[in-house]
Parts: sequence; C-alpha cells; structure tokens
Amino acid sequence: MKKVVKKRAVKFSSRKESVPKGVKIISILYYIGAVLSFVSALAFIVIGVWILINPSASSQFSSLMQSLSSTFGPNFSSFNIFLIIFGIILAGIGIFDLFVAKGLVKGKAWTRIVVVLLSAFGFLSSLSSLVGGDFKEVFGLIISGLIFWYLAFSHSVKKFFG
Repeated sequence: MKKVVKKRAVKFSSRKESVPKGVKIISILYYIGAVLSFVSALAFIVIGVWILINPSASSQFSSLMQSLSSTFGPNFSSFNIFLIIFGIILAGIGIFDLFVAKGLVKGKAWTRIVVVLLSAFGFLSSLSSLVGGDFKEVFGLIISGLIFWYLAFSHSVKKFFG
C-alpha cells in the first residue's frame, strides 16, 4: 500500500514540476484577484452590517445615497442590503478565482477553457472601450490578449493541459 502512495506522490510531483512559467504567472494573478475580492467583500459586508446596526451611520453616506436614489429610483433606501449582497457576490468571485488559480497549476483542462473565455471577453471589452475613446484600456487589452494567445495557442500549454 505504501508503494501506491509513493507512485501517486511521484506522479503528482513530476506534474507540478512541468508547469509552464506562464501558467504559474497567470495562476498568481488569479490568486491576487482572489485576495483582492475577499478584502473588498469583507469591507462591503462590514460597512453594510455597520449601517444596519447603526442607522445614524447612514447619514455619513447621504450624498452617495442621494446619487443612488437618483440612479435606481426613490425607493432605493436599503443601501446596507445592497452593500451586503455585493460583498457576498465579491466573496463568491474570490472563491471562483481560488478554484481557477489552483486548477491552472494542477493542469485542469476546465480552468484553461475558463481563462481563455474570460480573457477573450476582457480583450473584447477593452477593445470596445478603446474604440470609445478610453485609452486607459490599452493595458487591459494587452494583458488579456497575451493571456488569451498564450493559453489558446502555446504548444507547451496545450501539452500541459492534455
């Protein structure tokens, strides 16, 4: 029984050593995104709960509440619930990013497909913003394009993901 465990450990170890550097870098970017999502989620949830517990705190956000009321209508009075729900959504995105980052390093084919699709969407989104005159999107366009090209067309990546 010990030999079976050793064989699996060696197979996993050799798989891990052959992870292409670009895949490791993209995985690190997803780990960073996950951490940022969790920190943002925590902030939104804490502020939402703070306003819920302390109703006088909502007066500190009166200008934001007025602008949201003008955008979403006069009945947008549950700003705290909005913050809490948005925080939960961000936490879900953070969990998703963790799964993607871990799957990339482990060579899971579904993560490659997901990242290719997300980078293609990011590329098209940045391109449309760039055409609209938002020249800050050049960086996003380049990064999304490079990730898409690397994961979609690199032979070492195709071999790694099987």
